[in-house]
Formats: sequence, C-alpha cells, structure tokens
Amino acid sequence: MFSNDKIFNKIAEALLVDYSSVYYVNALTNEYQWYSVDPEFHSLHIEHGGEDFFKNIVRDADKVVYEEDKPIFMDGFKKEKLLADIKKGTMQSIEYRLMIDGKPVYHTLRLIRGIEDDEDYFILGVINIDERVRDRERLRQAEHERAIYTRISESLAAYYDVLLYIDSDSGNFSEFSFDKKTGTICVTNEGNNFFSSLTVMINNNFYRFDKKNVLRALTKEKLIEELSDKKQYTLEYRIVSNGEPIHTRLTAMWSSDRSHFIIGIENIEEQLKKEREHLKALKIANEMARRDELTGIKNKNAFYELEKTVQSNLDNGLDYLPFAIVVCDINNLKLINDTLGHKAGDEYIKSSCKLVCNIFAHSPVFRVGGDEFVVFLRSSDYENRSTLIEDLHNQVVENMKKKEGPIVASGMAVYDPRNDKLFTDVFERADTMMYENKKWLKKGALEKHMHGPDSLDAPLPLERKKKLDALFEAFSVVADGTYVYICDMKYDYSRWSKSAVKCFGLPSEYMLGAGGIWEKHIHPEDAEVYHSGISAVFSGNALGHDMQYRARKLNGDYVLCTCRGVVIRDPNEIPEFFCGSIRNHGIQGHIDPLTGLRNQYGFFEDIEANMVKNTEMRICMIGIGKFSEINEVYGYHFGNIVLQKFGRYMFENISSSESIYRLDGTKFAVISTSLTVA
Repeated sequence: MFSNDKIFNKIAEALLVDYSSVYYVNALTNEYQWYSVDPEFHSLHIEHGGEDFFKNIVRDADKVVYEEDKPIFMDGFKKEKLLADIKKGTMQSIEYRLMIDGKPVYHTLRLIRGIEDDEDYFILGVINIDERVRDRERLRQAEHERAIYTRISESLAAYYDVLLYIDSDSGNFSEFSFDKKTGTICVTNEGNNFFSSLTVMINNNFYRFDKKNVLRALTKEKLIEELSDKKQYTLEYRIVSNGEPIHTRLTAMWSSDRSHFIIGIENIEEQLKKEREHLKALKIANEMARRDELTGIKNKNAFYELEKTVQSNLDNGLDYLPFAIVVCDINNLKLINDTLGHKAGDEYIKSSCKLVCNIFAHSPVFRVGGDEFVVFLRSSDYENRSTLIEDLHNQVVENMKKKEGPIVASGMAVYDPRNDKLFTDVFERADTMMYENKKWLKKGALEKHMHGPDSLDAPLPLERKKKLDALFEAFSVVADGTYVYICDMKYDYSRWSKSAVKCFGLPSEYMLGAGGIWEKHIHPEDAEVYHSGISAVFSGNALGHDMQYRARKLNGDYVLCTCRGVVIRDPNEIPEFFCGSIRNHGIQGHIDPLTGLRNQYGFFEDIEANMVKNTEMRICMIGIGKFSEINEVYGYHFGNIVLQKFGRYMFENISSSESIYRLDGTKFAVISTSLTVA
C-alpha cells in the first residue's frame, strides 16, 4: 500500500502538470517556497525559498521579465493590492513575457489556492502559454487577413455586375453578384458545362453585330491562349436590354491556383457616356484656349498651331496645296483708346473683325495681336482671292469717304513653292504689303491708294484715272487671248487684266509700281533682258518693246510669254501711258491637241482643285484595247480619227457633273462629282 503523503504528492503533480512553476507563500511572514514542475516526469522539485516573496519576485522580475511588460508585472505584485484581491477572490491572472534564451516567451501567473479563514498561505502558479498565445495571434491574424481579403474581394466585386467562377476542366461554374444593400457577394446561379451553354446565351442576349466576335473570343482554348502570357484578358461587346444595345466589358483572369477562370462582367455604358462628355468638355476647353475672348475668332495660339502644321507639310514635301495669307492691321486703334476709352476701342476691334470675317467668309481668321488679324486663304476664298482683297480695299475706302466704319490696312501674299521654304516667308511678304497699304491709307485725301476699279480715290487725278480705264477697255476689245496692261507713266500706276492677276498671283488688278512687281515673276535667266527693256521704256529711250521671257505662275511653274507694248505720248511728246498685252503660250498646256479634251495636267489639276474644295468625286479609268492593231492595219492617221471620235462620243455622253480627259495614248479618264453613279 502507498502512504498517504505519497498519494497526495502524485495527485498534486498530476494537477500541476500545466504549470512550470508554483509558489507557496505565507501571507503573514512573506516567506515562500518555489517549486518547479518537470514536464517530462510530471514531478515537483523544490528550487529554493526565501524570507520575502514580494521583494524577491520584484527583484528577479527586473532581470527576466520583458522590458515592455515590467510595468504590468510590477503593478500586479504590489503586496497590499495583491493580498486584498486574493482574500476577496478577485485576483486576475497576470500575463507577461519572460526573456528565455534571448527571446520573449509568454507566461501567465494565476491564483491556484487563495487564503482561507483558518489559513495564512496562498499558492500561485506560472503557466507557459507562449504557444497558445501565438496560436491565438496567428488565428487572429488569419481572421484579420480573411476579413481584409473579404473586403478586398467585395470591393473588387462591386466593380462588376456579375462574377463567374468556372472550373477550367469540367466547365462547372458558380455565378455571383454583389448585393449593394448588404455589401456582400451572393451566389445567384450554379451550373454545368459553361462553355457548351455559352452559344445559346450569346445568341439570345448579345447584339447581332457582336455575336460572332464574342463566340470566337470566349472559347476555353482562346481564354487559355490569351492568359498564357498576360494577367487579364479584356473583351468589350454589346448586350441587348429592352431592345437597346448596352456596352459591356468582360475581364477574364486565372484563379491563384490556375484551376479556375474568374470572369467579371460590367456595364460600361455610363462610363463611356462620361468619357464622351469628358472628351467633349476637353474639346470645348481646347477650343476656348484657341479662341480670342473679345472677338470669338481663333487666337494667336491657334495661329501658331496652323503655322506649325503648314510648315510640317512643307518640310515633308506636301507643297501641292496652294494657299495665301492676308495680314490686316487696324488703323488708329491707339487714338480711339486714348480719346474715347478702351470700351470704344474694343467695339472698334470687333467691327474690324466682322468686316474681315464677312469678306473672307470661307477662311479661318486669327487675331494675333491687339490690332492685327491674319487670314489663311484656302479653297474657294483662295481661288477668289484677288476679288476678295479688292472687296476689302473698296470697303475700307468707302468707310474713309463716309468717315464711318473701321479702317483696316491689308496685304496679301501667295505661297510660291519654288521660292518659299518657310511659312514665315509668305507671312512676311503679306506683312510688308500690309504696311505699304497702311501708308497709303494714312495719307488720306491728299494721296490715296487706288483699291478698285470703281473707286474715286487714287494717287492720280480723277481725269487721268478715267483715261487709264478707257484705254484699258479699248485695248481689251482687241486683245484676243492675251492679258492687257495699261500704266500711267507719270504716276507709275497700272491696271492689269484680272485673268493675269489670277494666273500669276499678282496683288490686285490695280497696282502701284507694277513693273517692279512683275519683274519678281520673271525667270532669273530672263530678268536682265526684261529689266533693260522696261528701263529703256520708262527712261524715254524706247517707244515700246517686243520681247519673250518666262514668267512664274501662282503654282510656281514658268510659262513662256510674249510681251508687246507701246508708249503713248501727250501733245508735248512726253511719255504718258505704256500700253500693251502679254500672251501666255502655256495657257493651252492643259488641252490635248488631238481630241480637244483636257489632258493629264488638267486631270491632276482638277483633282487637286476638288481636294482643296473638299468636293467628293469618283474617278473612272478607260482604255481602248488592241489599238496598236488599228494603227498597224489602217495607219496612224486613221487611228487618230478613232481617238478623236471616241473622245467626242465620251464628251457628248457625260453629264454636266462629269469631265472627260485624255491622259496618254489610248487612256482616258472621267471625274464625276455627282453623288450617284449612272
């Protein structure tokens, strides 16, 4: 039989198996005994004791308790508080960390037996709870991470109207949707063979023009291929809802284990609407940034962009599209501002702008300075540039006579592809001519510049102006197929045929110093001969001239011209008028001499004109087969008759909106500007 003491020891050891240390403390004397528990043999060992439990426990704690936990530990071992709590049975366990092998290890100290009425001792036990605490921390961390993952998943799911989780092997799937009220993901449908049932779903719900593309893009093989080298695969299409197509975006990705496809489907109709509104707002903002606040026309920023674009075209060889620049400057703006105030000045600027815009109604107008405007002439305004600039001049002169309305000086220059390498070359010439015009306008009634055929203002007396016009009309009657020019030699003031102005890009029908202006158009190799001849006429050493030279047209090409002129003298034998005509030998250069049709040069010229006007056109190419056999059997003369008759037949059978051309040999072409094809 076992002794009672031994039995009690074994029971105690079994009960204390979870404790690493046990303290037996006398509450009256503070004496204590410390026992340690052997975890392998479940036995108690007496370690040591002492005379003052509270003093020694605090001393030892300062050495082994983790620094951050010392305040809690020390507070818990204040004798008066601890004994009071033990007697009341309200002592709380003290959790702290001991430094063991340099690492903090969680422990807890709890009351095993309190002080009874007839006893004066209590028992405290220390349990190593490190593993338990760390498990608890890991569990809490895992739960925290799961909560975060759930919130992330729900946040991501909120972007999609539908989420699909598809087994890549079996095709089994679950369909989820986001409940906006609860903020959670809900399973709304489950099924089998997702890819097999996809065809029926697409045919029933997708927009008809998107069905084929979606069927090709949403196969299992296609998803695997697309996701082999990218994280996501995106597809946009339209589904039909209440009879209306709704833009939708599908985003596919692998699950983390690459065993399932995750597909998110979202309605992007509102997003696209906002993007369109944003782009519209940007367009309006960009347009506003290019608009002059006072006048509403394009500003200096827009002009610089135009200059950059045109220069880029010139640098890249796109110099086949003609253009001209008109520079305008408001007269007396500073005077108006100083005398009438800036409000009146602003109104004057707006009325000047309106005048320029009304004249050049089909061209962009830019305000590039306080009193300066620039017009970029293209299309119909470019073709009618001489008439338009003359209209502007005439209106300004009319305003001067009536002493009401804006006075705007202007100058025009035409792009010359042979000599102009920079956009600024054209601008500077126009600017120079504007300042010349400004000088004439400022001279006012004393010596005004001639601006048009009906103006009474000219740098010569009215009677001489009438005589100049009469001579011009007389010469024009007999000048068949030539350009007429009449120059008042006393005032060096001339009138030229409008057709010459248009062909060669001259400033206007009426010109001061026309000889110098025309000399700039003469070919460099012919310039010396021309200059000598004109000098002889104006110095009085020649009665006239008859010469040939090459002159540069508006498009930069040179044509051969024959110029004949005669000097008309007054009764005192003083040279008064220099009158003559210029024959352009290249004026028929666009006509095929055999058929009378426009040739390949005319063909390309008309295509270019239609492009400038943004006119829609259709081109039909026609060829006569085996024509060489006709020439061989019947001779070239007969072949030419065939070409003439064919050209005549085509000419008589095309509509008024069509033009026929002989290009080369037996090749013909038709350009149609009709919207329908017969």
